[in-house]
Amino acid sequence: MAEVSLQQIIDKLNSGFSVGERRLIFWYDDKSEFLADIVDIGNRLQGADLLVMQPNEQFRTKTVIERQQPNTSFLVYSPGSKPEPKLNFLMDELEYSQEFTADRTAFISLEIGIPVVFRPVMEAHKTFFGSKERTQKLNDLNIEYRDEHGLLLGMMAVLTNQKTADIEVVTRAVMDGSLDDDNKSLAAFLKYDLLKSYWDEINLHFGYQSTNPNLIQFVSALMLNLTFVELQMLIPDSYLIYRVSRESTVSVFMDNYMHYTSRYDEIASAVYEYLAADKLFGRMNIDSIAKSSSFRQFDERLLKWSIDRLLAGDFTIRINGLSIENLSDERMKMHYGSVYLEDYHVIKHAAALLENHDYIYGSIEDMVITYKTTGFNIDRHYRKFYQHLHLTDNPDRYDSLRQLIESTYVKYLGESISQWNKSSIFKDINHTNLGLQRNFYQEHVANQSAHTVVIISDALRYEAALELADMLNFDTKNVVEVESALTGLPSITPFGMAQLLPHRLLAFDADKKMLVIDGKFDTNGTENREKVLKERNGNSVAIQFDVIKKMSVAELRDFRSNQEVIYIYHNQIDAVGDTQKTEDEVFEATQQAIIEIRDLIKRLAGSANIGNFVVSADHGYIYREDKVDISDKIALQLKRNDKPGQRYLISEDTYNEPGVTSVRLGDVLDNEDSRVVNYPKSVNVFQSAGGGRNYVHGGSSIQEMMIPVIHVNVKRGKSENKPAELRVVTTSNRITNLLTNIEFLQDEAISDVVKPNDYKVYFVSENNEVVSNEVIIIANLKNNNVNDRRFRTAFRFKEQKYDRADCHYMLIVDMKTGVEVQRNKYIMDIALAGGFGFDI
Repeated sequence: MAEVSLQQIIDKLNSGFSVGERRLIFWYDDKSEFLADIVDIGNRLQGADLLVMQPNEQFRTKTVIERQQPNTSFLVYSPGSKPEPKLNFLMDELEYSQEFTADRTAFISLEIGIPVVFRPVMEAHKTFFGSKERTQKLNDLNIEYRDEHGLLLGMMAVLTNQKTADIEVVTRAVMDGSLDDDNKSLAAFLKYDLLKSYWDEINLHFGYQSTNPNLIQFVSALMLNLTFVELQMLIPDSYLIYRVSRESTVSVFMDNYMHYTSRYDEIASAVYEYLAADKLFGRMNIDSIAKSSSFRQFDERLLKWSIDRLLAGDFTIRINGLSIENLSDERMKMHYGSVYLEDYHVIKHAAALLENHDYIYGSIEDMVITYKTTGFNIDRHYRKFYQHLHLTDNPDRYDSLRQLIESTYVKYLGESISQWNKSSIFKDINHTNLGLQRNFYQEHVANQSAHTVVIISDALRYEAALELADMLNFDTKNVVEVESALTGLPSITPFGMAQLLPHRLLAFDADKKMLVIDGKFDTNGTENREKVLKERNGNSVAIQFDVIKKMSVAELRDFRSNQEVIYIYHNQIDAVGDTQKTEDEVFEATQQAIIEIRDLIKRLAGSANIGNFVVSADHGYIYREDKVDISDKIALQLKRNDKPGQRYLISEDTYNEPGVTSVRLGDVLDNEDSRVVNYPKSVNVFQSAGGGRNYVHGGSSIQEMMIPVIHVNVKRGKSENKPAELRVVTTSNRITNLLTNIEFLQDEAISDVVKPNDYKVYFVSENNEVVSNEVIIIANLKNNNVNDRRFRTAFRFKEQKYDRADCHYMLIVDMKTGVEVQRNKYIMDIALAGGFGFDI
């Protein structure tokens, strides 16, 4: 019992005992409403004692007040009904005593400010008000009792343990429970005579009517109305019982429920099964299905449709104006985008590769230029396709598509490598303007004026390095420039690592299987390479990535002290690819390498105050997912002293075999070495050298020989980048329909200064009540044309009365920070006539 109500009772009782003579006051509490409070009341009586009389204790009570304590004033409290006179042993005492009654409902109503007019509602739900805890929780809601709906909703909020007396809040709590007869919230409503009131409130707010309402049917109605509003279609007559009269309110409620609870997915699955919804949606055209995100089965169907179209060769087909690649991007932003994220990436990269796998061939210079601008995407899409395929929950669904991707890519590889080797004569490459790996130190390191960190990542091929450069460009402190260089042959680690070091002369030592620098320096291993570096610049050092990443900040600063050139050797990709058991993880290793190098540069720039970086590689690689067929292997009869590899063979002799060509080793190393490097002119491998593995390098292809040279200059000071900003371009600030399209503009194109950002946009009332669905806008457009940076989004509003004089606001919230970045005032001028208004 609340404190104020108790005090009123105590004051009235004490006034009865204040006459100065012995008094007896009898209190029959027939419903035991004050039993929990009676001890507290008794302790606060003045001039009287409390005597609790149970229904079978009349004789004991008579003995106490007449024989044992005849001079003591008593409050005699009985938690039961007053007996009939002929059964009441205390009738004589009642003749000269006073009777007291307390209306608990009246006291509670007064205490928590419920108007007198609502007393009948309280009387009808006395069981609910029989608990101090429930009454206190109702009081804590601070309800403004304008009508009985507020009181009823408050009671429902208490029973569902909510902090707001709102039908949508209560309904979310109901839906969070089971959808059958075991729903605890509905059971509580039934126990306290509120179940009919709940369904009445549902009808009033959502427009759901049923002569025998049940939860699964109601939730199905919510789901279907959300879906058909998204589809901009009317629910079919055969599903008439699921129609509601307030479609907009339902769709806004469900849209927001979808965004804020994981329970939505369980409900959607249950409803789809309950409705046997395949019969409803199975024949619906794919353009319509693509408009909705309410059921995961829609995503399943879109994935199947995309696979079928790609297999049929319909690479340019459009769905609602979107290509398959763009559709995948859009579905990733929708509700089940996180569930099917890997799947949509698979489809996206498959579509991109199949639609754009042609390559412009010509001279070696033309091929390099083409690869640097667009050609690299073929290898990247292939890498990304498998990288995401390996992460999908159901890779089997892509079996046929995978075979198509594989055959398409292998065909491209064969053509590009054949064309590369028609144009690539190494003696001629020496005289082109193309950068050569053997000139790396002189051209990219020797003339640096500041401390320089050179990161050599084993097998970081050019296409992956471009992804690294994109990541580095996200920080405006970084000035990033990407160049390229060509390795020699064979394109393997012992040759590549040596050519990246300073040298005057390079010579191949067949016994040691490495290049020797200036006739005296071995180049295998970090210690040997450091000796070469110090020969050129005494303030140089070489270290492995795994060592430096474990250093503390103090150790990093001490390490870089007095060092002008630091070579860091990173071996993530080649270590995975060169091990046959793990070679099928090489694409994942490539992604990890990109992230590790980015993080290393950021850490060294921040903790060791280094501002100058060069990133390169010893070689690239070729990877095919399918096992190499016997027909792709070239059999050779090796000779004594031959040094074979999978894609090369160093020998005293030239092998004049079909599909094999050679280059003089002296042309590669710029010396007089007469030995030759034999290599396949195609994608094939040498059988006798153990060829046949999926991950290979050493041969002559743009994937193996074209390495990146990335210069990164990190400016001091804070990053100047800023998030892409949104601006409303729809001029009217008046909402006249329940469904209204509003256009936004991304102010600036994404660049090295302007970074992508995610926003959620929705409308609220002056009291911050959400009145619309929530729209997610991903501002990540790179288009320079302002008309290509527009977003046209649909807002659905609750179907309720709007006063034109009331203020409503559009809120734009930065999803990364949670900060409200814009609040735009709107006038709600919606005339509700019982139908759904469309403004599309």
